Amino acid sequence: RSGSAFYELNPDDGKIISSVPVDGNPMGKIMDLDDGKFLVSTAIGQVGLNKDTDAGWLYGIDMHHTKPIRWVTKLATMGLPEGQLSKDKKTAFFALKNGDMIAVDTHDGHILWTKNFGTEFKTDVTLFEDGAKTLVIGHTTDGIVHVVDADNGHEIQKMNVGTGSYSAPLYADGMLYITTPHSIYAYHVGVSEK
Repeated sequence: RSGSAFYELNPDDGKIISSVPVDGNPMGKIMDLDDGKFLVSTAIGQVGLNKDTDAGWLYGIDMHHTKPIRWVTKLATMGLPEGQLSKDKKTAFFALKNGDMIAVDTHDGHILWTKNFGTEFKTDVTLFEDGAKTLVIGHTTDGIVHVVDADNGHEIQKMNVGTGSYSAPLYADGMLYITTPHSIYAYHVGVSEK
């Protein structure tokens, strides 16, 4: 394996108890699935520069199991660093550099849906779970903000802000905020007027 490893350390002396080798390098936060289980994305590549050698994986790990890697999902390309985990911890959502947005079952790594937006993502997705419908929101490099139904990947709304961003959309207090290099836009979720 070419990449990194996760280590379990003895808190008293810092010695390695066990290690779990993984392909690529960890990207962003570890998603805690409770009871010693977690999901992590790893990658080879860098955000903002597309190469044929870009690669990405998702790992479901259970530190209480004799074989800690419970599942591995190879991605079409590198995923963006953070991803989003649903409140019930059953589904994780990721933006991939190639313009794909994906939903993944955290129990077995099965990709539930993939939606390609035809251009690149350079930012993570945002998850909106406060309304009647859970939404995944992504901002592609062509300036389109895509609002997607988290259950099935169908695009239900899009807004053109003219340019892409390296900052993920932010949802707070009923408003969706989109930043671009020279502007900040605010939308009521489900409404396309600025």
